[in-house]
Amino acid sequence: MRRETGHLGAAFFFTVNKHSNPSCLFTTIAYQLATVLLDYCTSIDERISKDKTLVEKKIAPQFRSLFVEPIQELGKQGKRVQPKAIFIDGLDECAGEDAQAEIIGIIASSVREGSTPFHWVIFSHAEPRIVSTFKQDAIAYVTHSIELPISREADDEIELYLRGGFKNILEKQNFPQFLSSWPTDNDIWSLVEAVAGLFAHPAAVLRHVAYPPDSQFRQRLQSVLDTLSDVGKQVPTSSFSQLDALYVHIMKQIPEHNLLSA
Repeated sequence: MRRETGHLGAAFFFTVNKHSNPSCLFTTIAYQLATVLLDYCTSIDERISKDKTLVEKKIAPQFRSLFVEPIQELGKQGKRVQPKAIFIDGLDECAGEDAQAEIIGIIASSVREGSTPFHWVIFSHAEPRIVSTFKQDAIAYVTHSIELPISREADDEIELYLRGGFKNILEKQNFPQFLSSWPTDNDIWSLVEAVAGLFAHPAAVLRHVAYPPDSQFRQRLQSVLDTLSDVGKQVPTSSFSQLDALYVHIMKQIPEHNLLSA
């Protein structure tokens, strides 16, 4: 999901080494939302200018000050905040199990009370504390959990997912003449084999091949296949070697000027 579609509001990625601080989560999301929701941006600017300590508060007061109260104020003014999707990835890498559980509880409470219009999507490894928190009655009532298993039993599903994804690429790019010949069965099964039951892998491949929307999509797929083939010839250092190689390959394709302006 890209911002160009108008659905994505914000995304935050927890990582162990650099981005594990829970206090950065809601401030970062608020900043990103402010870049796409103008009325909300004005409200947030006014709040921060009046209270410089707002961004230093604990995460529960932060959430109320950055999301609930501004949205309530705008509602009283007759200004509706557009629903947006908000992605939080790697919650298990957020520092502290208590913080992980608190984040889930805060968001679930907001959904239950209808205090924000956002659609929250949380990705995480199934750590015991996170799983048990989502199973609490008050939270399970307003959430929907999907387990993405890592199993070779999912090979057939992954094959269908890939074939459907590539068909969509050809239809959107208006290249129906390739529907019967691209990608080949060998290409598909090379990807399925490299995936080894991990659904994140084919999803990343399809996003990379489809963007940017130009006539180079076949070359991008071939480049991915070549990369995975080279890795497959080496002694794997981890079960995620293929996925690591894919992401490294994708990052190398980003134009340098885009990285410098990020």
